[in-house]
Amino acid sequence: MSKPEFYYQRPIWELVLSTTLVAIPFTWLYNNTGKSILAVLLLHTMFNLSHYVFPTLSSDRGSLYLLGLLFVAGILILRLGALGEKTSHLHNRL
Repeated sequence: MSKPEFYYQRPIWELVLSTTLVAIPFTWLYNNTGKSILAVLLLHTMFNLSHYVFPTLSSDRGSLYLLGLLFVAGILILRLGALGEKTSHLHNRL
């Protein structure tokens, strides 16, 4: 069985940017689940599995869509989720 090389053929700036953008939902989930490592572990596993189910990194357009989606999700989390705040307080902010 050959090792998938698609992730390692992407430009370094894309790797750094995607890693930074993925850290936002991971941090939000960790802070809003009572600092549960298990929840973050499951999210990380599903994120990695999704690259095999939906091979977005195999094309340049797919990679840009993934970065765009991560960027939008990060902005929404930062704007609405306020990384350290519990989600039950969100209705007061809106």
